[in-house]
Amino acid sequence: MRAIHSAFMGSVLVYIGVAWLVTHQVRLERTLEPAGARQFAIVLGLVWVATLAALPILGRSLREHRAFLLIRLAMFESGALYGLALTLMSREANYMLAFGICALMLMATTSPD
Repeated sequence: MRAIHSAFMGSVLVYIGVAWLVTHQVRLERTLEPAGARQFAIVLGLVWVATLAALPILGRSLREHRAFLLIRLAMFESGALYGLALTLMSREANYMLAFGICALMLMATTSPD
């Protein structure tokens, strides 16, 4: 389980690397204006918080199963994916950094044992 936990954390670091490349190396047009990106970030942030709020409800029935760790890690990683999507559309790395760092912190507080 420790390897899976590390793989999830590593994937978020890869997303941050991709976000850096997109915002600093690749010259592509932005598909989402800054005002729209901020609104979209609020919506995705609220969706992510709602998803995380569902964890205790799922935890009651799944806490004894090993699959619960995978579900938690996937829910944490979804925030990083939201940040990556926002970064790809807006060409602003701050979204990936905000969502990615939060996802990494949540993963770091989760024990794979």
